[in-house]
This record gives sequence, structure tokens and C-alpha cells, in this order.
Amino acid sequence: MRSVDWTWSTSPLEQSLRSRRYGLGLTPNGTQLYVLLPGTGEVRVLDRVSRAAVKTLLVGGTPRNVVFASDGTALVANEQAIIFIQ
Repeated sequence: MRSVDWTWSTSPLEQSLRSRRYGLGLTPNGTQLYVLLPGTGEVRVLDRVSRAAVKTLLVGGTPRNVVFASDGTALVANEQAIIFIQ
């Protein structure tokens, strides 16, 4: 188990994530944080150290859970399917 210091600031990105996030997942290597945004059907991938958005993935539906395979592949579940993200 890793501890993540996630002190919120007033940046627009962090404010938008604060109000709409649903689930969080830390990659096995601890470098990226996956933030599930059910209101937009997106998964926002953040760099854990800089907190900068690395990418935004449109997965559709209402993403609710994220887990990671040992190779780092993310599996995101919504009410429609399980999406594999490499």
C-alpha cells in the first residue's frame, strides 16, 4: 500500500476533479493516478508527482472502478462493459 499526498490547490484541473471524481486507482509502479469522472464518461490520468494531466480517455458510460493487471494494463468498469487501457 502506498500513501499519496494529494493536497488540493486552486488550479482549474484540481477544482474540476474535486467535485466530479468517483474512483481513484494508482498504477502498479506508482507513477500515475487514474481518476474516474462519471459525469463525463472519462478517465483522467494524472502524473502522481506533478499532478499534471497526462491524458484524458473517453470510456463512455459511468466509469466506476479501476484495477490494474501486473503488466500495468488498466481495466475500467462501467455499466456497459469493461474497458482495457494499455
